[in-house]
Amino acid sequence: MLFANSQGVRRFQTAIETCHLTNRVSILSESTIRLSRFAPSAQELPTGTSPWLAQTPIEKRYPSLKGEQHTEIAIIGGGVIGLLLMDKLARKGHTVALLDASKIAASNTNQMGGLVTRALDPMFTDLKRGLGTKSVKKLAGISRRGQLEIQTLARQISSSMYCNQQSFFVSYQRHDPTLRGEWNVLKTIDNNLQFVSGRKARAILPHVREAVVFDKEGTLDIRRFLNGLLEQFRSTTNVQIFEDSKVETIETVGSKVYVRTPEGVVV
Repeated sequence: MLFANSQGVRRFQTAIETCHLTNRVSILSESTIRLSRFAPSAQELPTGTSPWLAQTPIEKRYPSLKGEQHTEIAIIGGGVIGLLLMDKLARKGHTVALLDASKIAASNTNQMGGLVTRALDPMFTDLKRGLGTKSVKKLAGISRRGQLEIQTLARQISSSMYCNQQSFFVSYQRHDPTLRGEWNVLKTIDNNLQFVSGRKARAILPHVREAVVFDKEGTLDIRRFLNGLLEQFRSTTNVQIFEDSKVETIETVGSKVYVRTPEGVVV
């Protein structure tokens, strides 16, 4: 699963399904860019502001750790990775304690774009050169399975939380060697891709001459998703969540691990 956070250099308006989306692009080379239809809100926000805060503000929803608590597994950090790991372990029946130094999904996760994509940030030509075709195919398969899992989880929480869309690698010139190199790798590892030129490319943006189109992508309201995920465990006994609980030390004594915060410890 990959939540891309590309910093946009241009902005365009569009709409897909019932979601108002904004396009974002990032530079791959002088003439080639990665473009994704981005963000489930038409609202214009200042640079550096999370679009998700308008719908799900940062506020304390869970207690701080106090006293001694016991669990099988302690997870430090309540961002997207920590929460998805918690979900996996809890669904398998493990007891889990999750601790965050601040508020859930309020740090790096709060600045994420919410694009659930298999269009990885590294160049696929570089990945093939370094890892080989077999490993890149395996990586692409893992990314696709992660997309489907995130899509399923999001729609279980709310049908309006996840929007289908497309992502693109585009070029402003014909026969661009960077884009053609990427396409030569991608077409061997992913069946849900198209290479377009001419009118179809210009339909993406007026000055685009060629593009690789990633179908079956999605945009996720990341804060609503994570808070919705947590709500599913409020009434369970195998998950404990602690906010404003900065871990100060982790020590092992015999077979036990002690995770200490200023006011408590998880064993």
